[in-house]
Amino acid sequence: MRKRRIMVITGSVFILLWTLVPIGWSVLSSITSERELTSLSVHLVPKKITFDNYKNLIFETKYQGVITQAVGPKFKRAAINSLIVAFLTMCTVLFLSSFSGYVFSRLKFKGQKVIFFSILATMPIPVIAVLIPLYRLISAWGFIDTYLSLVLIYAGAFLPISIWVMTSHFNLIPLAIEDAALIDGCSRIGSLLRILLPIVSPGLFVVSILTFLNSWIQFLMPLIFAPDKSKQLPVVISEFVTKYSTQYGLMNAGGVIAIIPPLILVIFFQRYLIGGLMGGAVKE
Repeated sequence: MRKRRIMVITGSVFILLWTLVPIGWSVLSSITSERELTSLSVHLVPKKITFDNYKNLIFETKYQGVITQAVGPKFKRAAINSLIVAFLTMCTVLFLSSFSGYVFSRLKFKGQKVIFFSILATMPIPVIAVLIPLYRLISAWGFIDTYLSLVLIYAGAFLPISIWVMTSHFNLIPLAIEDAALIDGCSRIGSLLRILLPIVSPGLFVVSILTFLNSWIQFLMPLIFAPDKSKQLPVVISEFVTKYSTQYGLMNAGGVIAIIPPLILVIFFQRYLIGGLMGGAVKE
């Protein structure tokens, strides 16, 4: 028993260090001057703390490095683009998965199981496997470098697992609750909006958070489908690594700023996330 406890504690400490050390290193590097970062002497803690990297990204318009470039407006525009795309994707997936989950849970129709499991079967397929036909399709529609292209791609990728989560939560609700609402004169849509959705709110939280986080961290899709006007935050951060130089301070400062929205979501909605994931795991 004692050996098992020691192994659990050791494993937990290892996972904690594995997770926090890179973040801590990025934070320290973001408040270190570029001269010190590129010097031959390595220090765990910066000799002189500076917030110039954050100022250059948030307030100023130019960074005087090896190559002078206006990074402030570009970074802020990319952050806004990422927020817009993540929010629109979250709303789209919430709407479609809620109604789809209700349909698969409550309505009986021919081919229901075939359609449901066909949707779930697309979950293991990576987007990169259909990248070329997807690009040709988006290009033919004229959606390249638009918010809509990314929202469509992300929603299509995240909908299968979201439908599965919402169907599982609707299955937990006794039919008697909905029957009582229908007897009282409530329509199916009315019972869904007024009675069932508040009950499955933990599932809605799960879908919202997972969709937002996954949309926020995407790199390959924005790089290909939104290379200019709708450029996303991960793509802009990657551009601090150029052919002739690497701007370590800006790259780390951008990474620290990029993890703030996901961190806030996880901190404030952690209990809803855990409850929602566990709520649809078993059927009573």
